[in-house]
Amino acid sequence: MDFSKSSVAEIQNQVSALTGQLSELEQLSESDPENAEHKALVAEVREFISSLKDLISEKKKAEAEKEKEAAVASAAPASGRLEEGKSLGAESNASNPVPVAQTVKKKKKKKAKKEDDLAKRAQSWQKFSSKSSKKKSIFASPEEGSSGRVGFHSSSNTMTEFADRKRHDFTEE
Repeated sequence: MDFSKSSVAEIQNQVSALTGQLSELEQLSESDPENAEHKALVAEVREFISSLKDLISEKKKAEAEKEKEAAVASAAPASGRLEEGKSLGAESNASNPVPVAQTVKKKKKKKAKKEDDLAKRAQSWQKFSSKSSKKKSIFASPEEGSSGRVGFHSSSNTMTEFADRKRHDFTEE
């Protein structure tokens, strides 16, 4: 799912669902503390929830910036530049007025880049979680009956034969 185009409410619903699943995974991990796959999956889900929370805060900040930009655009002169003595805080200062349109474009590019990066991380986690359930354990009992070996994955080869170790005799010439 591409969360960069989702609303804040949809993402919050997804976070609450994942939080419930995380608690189930933590209980499963506690019941079998030696299982590394469970621990890795819990860590991945926590990271994914954290990235979704970051996305929510970025979207809320973006909404606040849009409201602020709308207010600034209505107060800015027609030339698009700030007048001497007026300040917008971080965007410019009185000695070096910066066109408002340029700062807005830079912020939008930076925000779009962050959202794309976050969406890539989310996709990466989803890809990982979907393929992890397809793995077969190397400790599962063999299907071949008593002739099968545990710990050898999809290999019909026999074990490697090693040469016998022999003692080397040094002869004096």
